[in-house]
Amino acid sequence: MLKNTLSFIRSSYSSTAFSVKEKLKAKAWQLHEYGDTSNLRLDYSRLPVIRKPNEVLVQVEAASVNPIDLYMLGGYGQTLFQIPRNFELEFPLILGRDFAGTVISTGHGVSKIKVGDPVYGFVPLHKPGSFAEVVLSDACHLQSRPKHLSPVQGASLVYSSMTAWSALFLFGNLLLKQKEGIRVLILGASGGVGTAAVQLLKSQNCVVYCTCAKYAVDLVYSLGSDCIFSYTDPDYEKNVELETR
Repeated sequence: MLKNTLSFIRSSYSSTAFSVKEKLKAKAWQLHEYGDTSNLRLDYSRLPVIRKPNEVLVQVEAASVNPIDLYMLGGYGQTLFQIPRNFELEFPLILGRDFAGTVISTGHGVSKIKVGDPVYGFVPLHKPGSFAEVVLSDACHLQSRPKHLSPVQGASLVYSSMTAWSALFLFGNLLLKQKEGIRVLILGASGGVGTAAVQLLKSQNCVVYCTCAKYAVDLVYSLGSDCIFSYTDPDYEKNVELETR
């Protein structure tokens, strides 16, 4: 059934394909109660439907797992996220924020992205997520995916990079400062947010100090870090203090 559904969508490439939306379904990892990964079920769910002019329907080729997904799995935000959902049914809940895939339909207000385009993007926390074969996203949350980026690479970029950018430029006030020559210490620079932070800072000509495990030193240096401290070094804290004075 799924194969026929997706074939139908590809052949139509328009919102008219969803006039029989009640009959169209796609698979998704669904959560029917909070708990752990044992509560996830791979099952059919109703295919998302474009209801606003700026919405885009994407066939998912890759999706990434973020810490927020694991928190939400255990019930994090269950009250707060219901507010922007207008208190619609909470379950089944589909997790997943980042994704990459191919556009299969667009609202009439979307002009920069067209059907068949490879894209990558994210879904807000209160929306049905990307751990599914098809996801609905706002056009402003999507970007055309360059040919040199694989779907897996594209799906790993957005949420961690946005987290890094927000921490540095909004909460860290770097938007309001002369950035060239500013010294910044990144703790845990080899993770998803850390690697994004290094590259964002170097693009602004900042001096970047990093901490990471020994096995990740080469990786972090390759991103442009100016100085790296291994947190497994017995003199780690002393070295950081001396170098960053």
